[in-house]
Amino acid sequence: MTILETNLKFLRQSYPHVYRLLNESPSTSANYRSFVSKDGLGNIEVCFNERKTEFLYDPSQTAMEAARWLQSITEHVSQQEHILIYGLGLGHHLQLLLTYYPQKWVYVYEPDLEMFRKAIETEDLSLLLSHQNVKALAVGKSAEAKRQLIYPICTHAQGSCSFLCLPYYERVASSDLRDFRQEIPSIVSEFNVNQNTLVQFKEQWLRNRLNHISTNLSSIPLHALKGLFQNIPVIIVGSGPSLKEDVEWIRRLRDHCLIFAAGTSVQPLLHFGIEPHLVVMVDGGSIVELVFQDEASRNVPMLYSPTTNFRVTDLMTSQLFHFYDHTDQVSKHYMELTDEDPVFYSSASVTGMAIQAAVYMGCKEIIFAGQDFSFPGNNYYAPGVTHFAEQGQKYVVSNAQDEVENVLGTTNRTTSSYRVLLRNTEEIISRLPGVRFINTSSVGAKIAGTEWKRMEMYYEEINGGLITAPKCISDVLKVNARYSTERVASILTKIKSIQVDLGVYQQKFHEIKKLIGKLAEWSRTNPNKCAKTLESIEDHWAAVVNRESFRALYESLLPQELHYFDSHLSSIVAEKTIIGKARMFETYVGKIVNEMLEVTPLLKEIAVEAISRLKQHESEDAEVKG
Repeated sequence: MTILETNLKFLRQSYPHVYRLLNESPSTSANYRSFVSKDGLGNIEVCFNERKTEFLYDPSQTAMEAARWLQSITEHVSQQEHILIYGLGLGHHLQLLLTYYPQKWVYVYEPDLEMFRKAIETEDLSLLLSHQNVKALAVGKSAEAKRQLIYPICTHAQGSCSFLCLPYYERVASSDLRDFRQEIPSIVSEFNVNQNTLVQFKEQWLRNRLNHISTNLSSIPLHALKGLFQNIPVIIVGSGPSLKEDVEWIRRLRDHCLIFAAGTSVQPLLHFGIEPHLVVMVDGGSIVELVFQDEASRNVPMLYSPTTNFRVTDLMTSQLFHFYDHTDQVSKHYMELTDEDPVFYSSASVTGMAIQAAVYMGCKEIIFAGQDFSFPGNNYYAPGVTHFAEQGQKYVVSNAQDEVENVLGTTNRTTSSYRVLLRNTEEIISRLPGVRFINTSSVGAKIAGTEWKRMEMYYEEINGGLITAPKCISDVLKVNARYSTERVASILTKIKSIQVDLGVYQQKFHEIKKLIGKLAEWSRTNPNKCAKTLESIEDHWAAVVNRESFRALYESLLPQELHYFDSHLSSIVAEKTIIGKARMFETYVGKIVNEMLEVTPLLKEIAVEAISRLKQHESEDAEVKG
């Protein structure tokens, strides 16, 4: 096996996001040349242009350069348990860091994808990067790569982390380095918002995802529509105030474009007499039930993710399609998701999910209507939105403190939540360079990655062409592409075993709790027995947390509690005295075990409901077949 093959095998197993990035990005590393420095260590020469080349390390004394760097950071890292290192290169600096600071947890960021590509061709980095103290590896400059780095720091570090940088990047990329450091607070803020959202909706989402398993088995996975709408544009409609100016043009375009209602925008569309081809839903809240109280809304075909309020999909009389998001551990385990399933990058915005669905279905031209991400004219929604009372709308608008640039070059009032949704949508757009995006809002927020064009101008562009959209989305279905009998049987077996699994977990938690109760005494009177008990607790804990069903159930319901535990994990590992470690196990492991025991009855109750729905599905399916 070559060096490259060894590294790729390791990345595929340990850092699949980096492995995917390498496969999906064409190589442009011709300007990177590996060679051996005079002292025998590997090095890389980078040619920026005909006049400028740089060496990753000092070619005459690479080892000495790394040693001087290590000496220079001593004071900087001594007070922190967690270290972010900007730049991996060939790993020489990281190797020294791990050797001389064996208790520090390190988070590695290589911003230059081509540098990393050349590195894994040159050096076997698998052993170095598999070190137990390397807690994250991120490569590239995308927002997602930065999340892969910063989110683990937010999870494990208690508010502080040393920042180190390879001398090479300080020399050649000082502006990128400065920009990166300035981005960190916004990524941390995003992490906190996501954590708060997880806490707020944790029970709803878990219940929705489990209850939707029966719905998933009776509806159609979006895979059935994959690639069937090549060259057909799609209008993704939001509920913003500008929508009222475009409804007549949307009505005329329905014969030429697909129309997707992003969430509750189905209300204003139906208010103006326009039936969308699909309504895309991800909202798990109870308020969305108010959107689908009338027959017309329930007759619109729906594309839902399992986070959607399951009572809403139960109400629908139309064709149902479904997809998944990459954070959904429940569906990943119980629906046995594979690369063939429609799994999209999770976005805070339903518009972001609708975009990915449209591209998955083959659309290469996406038009935004009513996607204002702000309050133009101090208005919240377009006419026809009734699920949120007018008084509530006025309150939100009057208290909006933020501003965002609009398409006219001035500003609109907005909220921090809308800014997050806008940023998420722009990120999804940036991931799709081969797709044309058009923002038709006359007064809404400027959306990066789109061209601005009024809807009437777009109508003039497309009218008279040969593009014809189907009247109904299901008209193009060629096969009834539901899940195979074998897969359904396996899914049913897994779901029906939830209660057994929960019983096993409950027993394990009681065993761990019993062992923890003995630590205080034994740490003082019998250190050897205490040490063996600590090892036994670790074995019991590993047997629990490494199971997929644990991640699907307990991690979904205890995100805040597990985050607190993870943030103290490095302190537990670093503690060397028996008495100190025993005390930490009592404090932190004991706490999370008690919390898991407390939520187990709720998990059992949710499981009973999901199993009951599945039995009803089986009964109805048997009647149809009979």
